[in-house]
Amino acid sequence: MLTKPKISYQQKLYFVLFVLFIGFTFTVLLFQVSRERQYKKNELASHLKTYCNLIAEDCKINPYNIPSNKLIELLPAELRISIITWDGEVIYDNKAELPLENHKDRTEIMAALRNGEGLSIRASGTLGKDLYYFAKSYDNIIVRTALVYDVEIAGLLKPSYTFIYFILILFILVSILLFIASDRFSRSIKRLSEFASHPDTNVLNQQRPVFPDDELGMIAARIVDSTLELAKSKEKVLSEKEKLVSHLHHSKEGIAIFQANHSLLYANAHFISNVSFLKDGHSINMSNIFTDTIFTKVVSYVEKQQSKTITDNLDVYQERQTNNGHYFNLKAVVFPDKSFEIIIEDITSLENNKNLKQEMTQSIAHELKTPVASVSAIIETLLNSNIDSEKRTHFLAIAYKQINRLSALISDIAIITKIEQAHQLYKRNDIDIYETLSNLIMQNPDADIESNITPNTTIYGSKTLLISIFENLIANSINYAGEKCKITIDNYNKDDDFLYFSFRDNGIGVPEKHLNRIFDRFYRIESGRDRNSGGTGLGLAIVKNAILFHNGSIIAKNNPKGGFELIFHLKKNR
Repeated sequence: MLTKPKISYQQKLYFVLFVLFIGFTFTVLLFQVSRERQYKKNELASHLKTYCNLIAEDCKINPYNIPSNKLIELLPAELRISIITWDGEVIYDNKAELPLENHKDRTEIMAALRNGEGLSIRASGTLGKDLYYFAKSYDNIIVRTALVYDVEIAGLLKPSYTFIYFILILFILVSILLFIASDRFSRSIKRLSEFASHPDTNVLNQQRPVFPDDELGMIAARIVDSTLELAKSKEKVLSEKEKLVSHLHHSKEGIAIFQANHSLLYANAHFISNVSFLKDGHSINMSNIFTDTIFTKVVSYVEKQQSKTITDNLDVYQERQTNNGHYFNLKAVVFPDKSFEIIIEDITSLENNKNLKQEMTQSIAHELKTPVASVSAIIETLLNSNIDSEKRTHFLAIAYKQINRLSALISDIAIITKIEQAHQLYKRNDIDIYETLSNLIMQNPDADIESNITPNTTIYGSKTLLISIFENLIANSINYAGEKCKITIDNYNKDDDFLYFSFRDNGIGVPEKHLNRIFDRFYRIESGRDRNSGGTGLGLAIVKNAILFHNGSIIAKNNPKGGFELIFHLKKNR
């Protein structure tokens, strides 16, 4: 089967330029020929008009308004002369015998009567030849002159061929120049086409095509550079894609990615296993898994998000499901292009650990009620005994102090339990951190606290927990930093999502081996940080959980210049 020969870009370009030049050339040629022809017609008419004026002047001085023989002899012998009244009657004609039919309907006569002058080229009914007529109207007559429109007259009206020859020569020269220009212009296109059709960009990177030193060559060179950079970027993207797929494949979480129309793009083995466990079955049709009731709320959330304009600040939907003693956390994220990701995480071990901690906390709280009751009994006994007044007061003070400490401990345990188990009970609203800190500073007039928080620094969260964060941090520094402690609070950074804080004191700091455990419940440092300080051992644990409640995190370190520093961040918006 024969293939149709391809037309090169140079041929196409030359053909387009050639056609445009032909059109331009013939337009100019026709215009010039028409103009020259009109010029010669006007020149001939001017001669005939001169004859008419001479004849009209001669008719004024001769009887019957006819020209004299003397004038006729001076004029060209081939010139036809007619004298016509305004009514169209021919009163004189040097080439025909009178009478002649009325000439009022002749083209040149009607034009002369209307405009003063008229001309036409037509066949003469009297002579039977084509004549070139010119008529001019005077006071009471119309003088008409005419020449036979023969080869000689027609040749006179033909344009000069000199211009035509000049145009043809120019046409040939420009055609050659167009061919040369199109060849030079298409050279860059041809090399760029060869580059684009080459299958291996790595080879081209080593043997780059050389382009002409002109604007098009510069553009082609930039296209080559951009293409090679794009090829490198594509290789990097493919490499990163392979890494991402490998990461998703080996992830401990069940991850699946779906297109906007809910069709599956990718699902790892953990996702399929977790769905199978939740469904109580091993047969899973991934094309219609959203018909299952375990995804009812997820699908509702996804469809609601897809109906809105999604920004880069993505929301995360979460829900918890249980089955046969196992706990699963379901997350869904809808991306700006309406595709979405679903993560199913098996949190059974985490949930079990959490339950153990909660049971431990509840047991501790229960056990702590007993010493409170005992201390109360001691106080009652002391009050009813005959013990020396000074000793009695001393024991009462100790008992009262222990009761307050144990009450505070129970309160702290209750706060941690509430954060972990019933965090939804904490109401969220806009909180002014500057105002909250100002109130806490006023409540601790003996402490040296420097707050560099600016007014209207706000987050969306729980005011109760926010107060607990700074209240416990201040109390921790006052209790453990030593005498003449100075506390400094800074908001050192912020972005669209978070506020970043630094809380530091100039105390003795914390030994490095304890830094990673100070947020554990009831964890105490041997040197100076014991129960004699009056703390419950839960202050920093409450701080950590309250910060986690606000989607933040906290780390502790010793300041190189001395003292203890806590760095944390809190989410600004809902």
